[in-house]
Amino acid sequence: MPTPLPHVILRSGRPPIYRLELDGSVSAYRAVLVSAWEAARDEANAVLALPAWREALEAGASPLPRRVWLAPEEEPLITQQEGARLEEVVLPLAKFTDGRAFSQATRLRRRGWRGRLTAFGAFLLDQLDYLRRCGFDGFVPDPARYDRAALERDGARLLTVFPEPYQASAAVPEPLFRRRARGLVEERTP
Repeated sequence: MPTPLPHVILRSGRPPIYRLELDGSVSAYRAVLVSAWEAARDEANAVLALPAWREALEAGASPLPRRVWLAPEEEPLITQQEGARLEEVVLPLAKFTDGRAFSQATRLRRRGWRGRLTAFGAFLLDQLDYLRRCGFDGFVPDPARYDRAALERDGARLLTVFPEPYQASAAVPEPLFRRRARGLVEERTP
């Protein structure tokens, strides 16, 4: 059964949404996740579902949005030709206990995706380090849970709690012992 879209979209009457960057800065984020090309044509901030984006590309539709989103059950595979047309992939999290977006992000990065990768929806700020290590470089939490002040106050700090992870990950491909052996990390004493 497909996972429902997060309700986090910027429209009048809804709270504004914000994006936390890896450097700790916070900025307004405008996005409307849509599932059909027809809806994307009339929406300036459209983020089109990847299958609909591929159909529109094949049909020669123009202009195509440069941002796509993947449902949690979709295989995270973007060809090099598709990647050249895209600038951002958004991975929605419908609830914070669903780890599929973590796996999708890791697989996208390991398969060569170098564009923006945004976590969008129902995650906790406590999960920021894990999201970062999976390859996300932007974080758009549900505004009903975290407003701009919370992101500015807590977001940057939580991204730096573990500056040198031990394990290898999508963001840091070598484990700490190898980075130390190559002189990439200072030896620290507690």
